[in-house]
Amino acid sequence: MRSPDFSSPQVVAAPERSGARGLGSRFRPEVQGLRAVAVLLVLVYHLNPELLPGGYVGVDVFFVISGFLITSLLLREVREHDRVSLAGILSVAAVTTAALVRVDGFQASDFDPAVHVGPAAIGLPALEGACMYPSPVGAEDDTPQAVDDGCHAGFAKRDPSDPCVYGPEGADTTVALTGDSHGTQWFPALYGLAGERGWRIAVFNKSACAFTATDVGRDGATYQECSDWNQAVVDELHALDPDLLVTSSSAAGTPDGLEPGPEARDTMAAGMVELWERAAEADTPVLVIRDTPRTTTDVLDCLAANTHDLAACDQPVSSALRLDDPQELAVREVAKAELVDLNDLICAEDTCPAVVGDVVVYRDTHHLTETYARLLADDLGDRMDEALART
Repeated sequence: MRSPDFSSPQVVAAPERSGARGLGSRFRPEVQGLRAVAVLLVLVYHLNPELLPGGYVGVDVFFVISGFLITSLLLREVREHDRVSLAGILSVAAVTTAALVRVDGFQASDFDPAVHVGPAAIGLPALEGACMYPSPVGAEDDTPQAVDDGCHAGFAKRDPSDPCVYGPEGADTTVALTGDSHGTQWFPALYGLAGERGWRIAVFNKSACAFTATDVGRDGATYQECSDWNQAVVDELHALDPDLLVTSSSAAGTPDGLEPGPEARDTMAAGMVELWERAAEADTPVLVIRDTPRTTTDVLDCLAANTHDLAACDQPVSSALRLDDPQELAVREVAKAELVDLNDLICAEDTCPAVVGDVVVYRDTHHLTETYARLLADDLGDRMDEALART
């Protein structure tokens, strides 16, 4: 049944109906209401991004709802007139074009080392996002090869006895990489150095499992799989006898039963001292990479919505590095341990940009993209050499 024509003077009120409106309805107040909410989200986001950091998704919601409404109108026209009007075709074209422009606006080109220089341009203003790499659409998949190869242990795994090993068997230098996913994020840089220097790398990283003897918590309980994993890693390291132990872990990890704060930080640090001393033989240096900045919003969504104003997605240093890193405390207590801090190549003075040198820095709220980490290889190598010279 067709809906009544409210422009007709003969119709005073619509008859009451039961059930949902059909696709042929001329007006869908609930859907139009959602579209209004989407517009409101975008307005609030632009007025105060911190109040509603995800508000820019309203643009995509608006497009989806508009597409639904236009499609409904077209279906009604076909049903009633066996044709589609020119106005309907133009409406579809307009919405489709707008959506495609939105996507094309942040599609990155292929990686070009002359353009995508990453940390080499730290401190310089970001340009418009047309050439950024990787694209915000695919940056979440810009993960280290060790992850792609299945070499990063998941939550349930306890046994590290079959680690992934990269590099020649006869290498003069063997490097062991430990820690959680914030340790794995440095694999691209270490892998680049390994190729240049002929190293062999053994990977012992596990999700949310800081390299500490302290029992950490997960989902409100002791993360026993992590404790078992770390104890077993110590045995594996003794058997491997690496020339260098590299470790890095998220500063957000907390001991089981403690809330984030000074006590939790100190407890994590004490466990790190214990485990690092047990893991490293007397002559094995321990290189500790300070934890990297964290963001408070979904950086990739923000970049997609602000291709002409990438600075809108930057984070203040005071927020991005707000967590105290227990590794900084632990490294002072272990004789052969040295700290390497690369955050001055991720943040510039008071700001941690989302894009540096046309390279997207983060693949989520707290992990570097594989591309940005890989471009830090030379800097990591230089600072590593300086640090190891002090041991």
